[in-house]
Amino acid sequence: MQRPAPTPLVTLHDPDINHPLKEVDAASLATAETPEQVVRILKYVIDGEL
Repeated sequence: MQRPAPTPLVTLHDPDINHPLKEVDAASLATAETPEQVVRILKYVIDGEL
């Protein structure tokens, strides 16, 4: 039986907690510190535009 592909993950958190979340961040597609960065990441992933 084939396993489904992992769900892409974008993390959003304060830079002060980067170290505790380093393993989560390593597994993520991208990391962001602001909601605006999340929007830019998703726009790039969906539309290929920076």
